Amino acid sequence: EAERRCANARASVSTARAECAMLMEKEQKIAAAHREAALQFERADQTLEKFKVQAQHYFNQDGTPSPRVNPDSQQKLLTAMDKYKSAHESTKGKEATLRQPLELARNALMQKRAELQKLQEDAMGFELSLEEARQNRAQHSLESKIENINATLGRIAEKRRTQVSRNKSNS
Repeated sequence: EAERRCANARASVSTARAECAMLMEKEQKIAAAHREAALQFERADQTLEKFKVQAQHYFNQDGTPSPRVNPDSQQKLLTAMDKYKSAHESTKGKEATLRQPLELARNALMQKRAELQKLQEDAMGFELSLEEARQNRAQHSLESKIENINATLGRIAEKRRTQVSRNKSNS
Protein backbone atom coordinates (compact mmCIF):
# COMPACT_ATOMS: atom_id res chain seq x y z
CA GLU A 1 0.00 0.00 0.00
CA ALA A 2 2.76 2.45 0.97
CA GLU A 3 4.70 1.59 -2.19
CA ARG A 4 1.63 2.23 -4.36
CA ARG A 5 0.99 5.60 -2.71
CA CYS A 6 4.66 6.50 -3.11
CA ALA A 7 4.63 5.56 -6.80
CA ASN A 8 1.43 7.57 -7.36
CA ALA A 9 2.99 10.57 -5.60
CA ARG A 10 6.10 10.32 -7.77
CA ALA A 11 3.94 10.20 -10.91
CA SER A 12 1.95 13.24 -9.75
CA VAL A 13 5.16 15.16 -9.09
CA SER A 14 6.49 14.25 -12.51
CA THR A 15 3.27 15.37 -14.20
CA ALA A 16 3.19 18.62 -12.22
CA ARG A 17 6.82 19.32 -13.16
CA ALA A 18 6.00 18.87 -16.84
CA GLU A 19 2.95 21.14 -16.54
CA CYS A 20 5.03 23.69 -14.64
CA ALA A 21 7.69 23.68 -17.38
CA MET A 22 5.01 24.10 -20.04
CA LEU A 23 3.42 27.01 -18.14
CA MET A 24 6.82 28.61 -17.60
CA GLU A 25 7.56 28.44 -21.32
CA LYS A 26 4.14 29.94 -22.12
CA GLU A 27 4.65 32.72 -19.55
CA GLN A 28 8.09 33.50 -20.98
CA LYS A 29 6.71 33.76 -24.53
CA ILE A 30 3.90 36.08 -23.43
CA ALA A 31 6.32 38.12 -21.30
CA ALA A 32 8.67 38.53 -24.26
CA ALA A 33 5.78 39.64 -26.49
CA HIS A 34 4.57 42.03 -23.77
CA ARG A 35 8.06 43.50 -23.34
CA GLU A 36 8.29 44.04 -27.10
CA ALA A 37 4.83 45.66 -27.20
CA ALA A 38 5.71 47.88 -24.22
CA LEU A 39 8.94 48.90 -25.94
CA GLN A 40 7.07 49.72 -29.16
CA PHE A 41 4.53 51.72 -27.15
CA GLU A 42 7.32 53.62 -25.42
CA ARG A 43 8.93 54.40 -28.79
CA ALA A 44 5.62 55.52 -30.30
CA ASP A 45 4.96 57.68 -27.25
CA GLN A 46 8.39 59.29 -27.52
CA THR A 47 7.93 59.83 -31.25
CA LEU A 48 4.53 61.46 -30.72
CA GLU A 49 5.90 63.73 -28.00
CA LYS A 50 8.88 64.65 -30.17
CA PHE A 51 6.55 65.52 -33.05
CA LYS A 52 4.38 67.62 -30.74
CA VAL A 53 7.41 69.55 -29.51
CA GLN A 54 8.72 70.11 -33.02
CA ALA A 55 5.33 71.07 -34.44
CA GLN A 56 4.04 73.12 -31.51
CA HIS A 57 4.80 76.33 -33.38
CA TYR A 58 2.38 75.31 -36.09
CA PHE A 59 -0.56 74.53 -33.80
CA ASN A 60 -2.82 76.62 -31.59
CA GLN A 61 -3.33 75.87 -27.88
CA ASP A 62 -6.42 73.75 -28.68
CA GLY A 63 -4.42 71.50 -31.06
CA THR A 64 -5.77 72.90 -34.30
CA PRO A 65 -3.34 74.11 -37.00
CA SER A 66 -2.45 77.74 -36.83
CA PRO A 67 -4.16 79.97 -39.45
CA ARG A 68 -0.70 81.31 -40.38
CA VAL A 69 0.14 77.91 -41.91
CA ASN A 70 -0.97 77.44 -45.54
CA PRO A 71 -3.74 74.88 -46.16
CA ASP A 72 -1.42 72.34 -47.82
CA SER A 73 0.97 72.41 -44.85
CA GLN A 74 -1.99 72.24 -42.46
CA GLN A 75 -3.14 69.05 -44.17
CA LYS A 76 0.37 67.56 -43.95
CA LEU A 77 0.60 68.49 -40.25
CA LEU A 78 -2.79 66.93 -39.51
CA THR A 79 -1.90 63.79 -41.49
CA ALA A 80 1.41 63.45 -39.64
CA MET A 81 -0.29 64.06 -36.28
CA ASP A 82 -2.94 61.44 -37.09
CA LYS A 83 -0.24 58.97 -38.13
CA TYR A 84 1.70 59.41 -34.87
CA LYS A 85 -1.48 59.31 -32.75
CA SER A 86 -2.65 56.19 -34.57
CA ALA A 87 0.70 54.45 -34.03
CA HIS A 88 0.62 55.52 -30.38
CA GLU A 89 -2.90 54.17 -29.82
CA SER A 90 -2.18 50.97 -31.75
CA THR A 91 0.94 50.13 -29.71
CA LYS A 92 -0.86 51.11 -26.51
CA GLY A 93 -3.65 48.68 -27.40
CA LYS A 94 -1.20 45.86 -28.17
CA GLU A 95 0.55 46.36 -24.84
CA ALA A 96 -2.75 46.44 -22.96
CA THR A 97 -4.02 43.37 -24.83
CA LEU A 98 -0.98 41.34 -23.74
CA ARG A 99 -1.04 42.54 -20.13
CA GLN A 100 -4.04 40.42 -19.06
CA PRO A 101 -2.83 37.12 -20.61
CA LEU A 102 0.56 37.75 -19.02
CA GLU A 103 -1.02 38.16 -15.59
CA LEU A 104 -3.13 35.05 -16.13
CA ALA A 105 -0.06 33.05 -17.19
CA ARG A 106 1.92 34.27 -14.19
CA ASN A 107 -0.91 33.40 -11.81
CA ALA A 108 -1.31 29.95 -13.36
CA LEU A 109 2.43 29.39 -13.06
CA MET A 110 2.48 30.47 -9.41
CA GLN A 111 -0.46 28.16 -8.63
CA LYS A 112 1.19 25.25 -10.42
CA ARG A 113 4.47 25.88 -8.57
CA ALA A 114 2.60 25.88 -5.25
CA GLU A 115 0.83 22.67 -6.25
CA LEU A 116 4.17 21.14 -7.27
CA GLN A 117 5.73 22.09 -3.95
CA LYS A 118 2.81 20.52 -2.07
CA LEU A 119 3.04 17.36 -4.17
CA GLN A 120 6.79 17.18 -3.56
CA GLU A 121 6.26 17.52 0.19
CA ASP A 122 3.58 14.81 0.08
CA ALA A 123 5.83 12.55 -2.00
CA MET A 124 8.67 13.06 0.46
CA GLY A 125 6.31 12.13 3.28
CA PHE A 126 5.30 8.97 1.42
CA GLU A 127 8.98 8.20 0.76
CA LEU A 128 9.74 8.56 4.46
CA SER A 129 6.74 6.40 5.38
CA LEU A 130 7.84 3.76 2.91
CA GLU A 131 11.39 3.81 4.23
CA GLU A 132 10.09 3.59 7.78
CA ALA A 133 7.87 0.65 6.84
CA ARG A 134 10.84 -1.08 5.22
CA GLN A 135 12.97 -0.46 8.31
CA ASN A 136 10.18 -1.75 10.54
CA ARG A 137 9.91 -4.89 8.40
CA ALA A 138 13.68 -5.32 8.52
CA GLN A 139 13.64 -4.69 12.29
CA HIS A 140 10.78 -7.15 12.74
CA SER A 141 12.59 -9.68 10.58
CA LEU A 142 15.79 -9.15 12.56
CA GLU A 143 13.93 -9.49 15.85
CA SER A 144 12.27 -12.66 14.57
CA LYS A 145 15.65 -14.08 13.58
CA ILE A 146 17.10 -13.19 17.00
CA GLU A 147 14.14 -14.88 18.70
CA ASN A 148 14.66 -17.99 16.55
CA ILE A 149 18.39 -18.05 17.33
CA ASN A 150 17.70 -17.62 21.05
CA ALA A 151 15.11 -20.41 20.96
CA THR A 152 17.52 -22.68 19.09
CA LEU A 153 20.33 -21.88 21.53
CA GLY A 154 17.94 -22.56 24.40
CA ARG A 155 17.04 -25.98 22.95
CA ILE A 156 20.72 -26.79 22.37
CA ALA A 157 21.57 -25.76 25.92
CA GLU A 158 18.72 -27.88 27.26
CA LYS A 159 19.90 -30.90 25.25
CA ARG A 160 23.45 -30.38 26.52
CA ARG A 161 22.25 -30.16 30.10
CA THR A 162 20.23 -33.32 29.57
CA GLN A 163 23.25 -35.05 28.06
CA VAL A 164 25.54 -33.91 30.86
CA SER A 165 22.97 -35.02 33.39
CA ARG A 166 22.71 -38.47 31.76
CA ASN A 167 26.46 -38.82 31.58
CA LYS A 168 26.75 -38.02 35.29
CA SER A 169 24.04 -40.52 36.23
CA ASN A 170 25.63 -43.24 34.07
CA SER A 171 29.01 -42.84 35.65
